[in-house]
Amino acid sequence: MQFSEIKTKLDTLAGDINTLEGRMNDLATVASAIGGSLDALPGTYSELITAVDAAAEGSDDAAKLTAKAEKDLLVAEYLAIKAKTTNVLAVFV
Repeated sequence: MQFSEIKTKLDTLAGDINTLEGRMNDLATVASAIGGSLDALPGTYSELITAVDAAAEGSDDAAKLTAKAEKDLLVAEYLAIKAKTTNVLAVFV
């Protein structure tokens, strides 16, 4: 392989690495924004969560119990997404 060919391929490699590094920086920005949005959800929906729990407590009303079950599933889903986001953000620290 001639030096000129090697140099061209090295330049291509450098460009590929630079592009991927930029994409990783973009990923860090997006993950950080997602983390911030996830952090805000409990405060945004605290009144709703409290109301659903209070309505279902001691109730045998199917609609209230269904709402609580749905809320509980959404909380579990939220916690799973939050954990994934925390893991992704840990890579960038």
